[in-house]
Amino acid sequence: MIRKGFVIVIAMAVVLGLTNIMMIRTAQRTSKCILNDVVTEKEFIQQLERQVESYKTTIYKCIALGDVEESAVILEDAYTQIYNVLSAVETYALESGTDKHVENSVQLMENYEEIKNSTDSLFGYIEKGDVSSAFMFVETNFEPHFEDMFVCIENLEVLIDENMADVRLRMLTQEIMSISMSIILLVIMLVLSRAVAKTIIGEIAAPMKEIEKAMNQLAEGDFSAEVNYESTNEIGVVAKKIKETISTIQKYIGIENKVLYEMSKLNFDITIEEDFIGDFKEMQDSIEKILVSMNQMFKQ
Repeated sequence: MIRKGFVIVIAMAVVLGLTNIMMIRTAQRTSKCILNDVVTEKEFIQQLERQVESYKTTIYKCIALGDVEESAVILEDAYTQIYNVLSAVETYALESGTDKHVENSVQLMENYEEIKNSTDSLFGYIEKGDVSSAFMFVETNFEPHFEDMFVCIENLEVLIDENMADVRLRMLTQEIMSISMSIILLVIMLVLSRAVAKTIIGEIAAPMKEIEKAMNQLAEGDFSAEVNYESTNEIGVVAKKIKETISTIQKYIGIENKVLYEMSKLNFDITIEEDFIGDFKEMQDSIEKILVSMNQMFKQ
């Protein structure tokens, strides 16, 4: 019974503990994945900002270079790099971003397309060697899109920082919740342990009092004591052995009383049919010797 009670408490502790650990790990794993995605997206945004700035500088270098073919190669390479980063930013925005997030990423791609579509006209001025017109064309057709792209990038950085702060706050909240859950589980386990202990003590106390009463009666020479408690647990085994002991003693006392009664009527022709056990065997032998001696004495 005691073992069973402890097994129940331990099993409940294990179940609740594992449940708590699984919940905490799942929440932490999810938050870390989200945080990693946000950090990766911010790195893409920062990379995009550098590439747009570099692309803007490259356009002016191409005008100064004056070579259309070489400029086309340089700008095409820059376009490809910007497009790859823009695609990654747009993908992150569509998968996990807010409406503002998506709006800014789409606007970035639109500005990129406008700049790319205006490149052929720029090459026309470069091929003519009309540098002043080329610079003027860039100022009129490229610069507004560049400015708009930088605004969108700045907006995205703000949104990402807010998202990152929100994720970190969520992670902190989860940590607090996990600590709170651990405390709650500890309190629950203490309450359960107390309830189980109280139940076990209650189940032990009653039979132990009954056994104690019977043992006190035996100690005072009262062999009419009774133990009625029955169970398969440890206390039940002890109670059964005490009951058997009392029954054995009562049986032997009954036999002795019968022998002494017959002897009081000078009837010594008595046979003890019961075989005594243990130390009581010596008592049986002594009684039988007395009976034999008395029989021989009265026959003479």
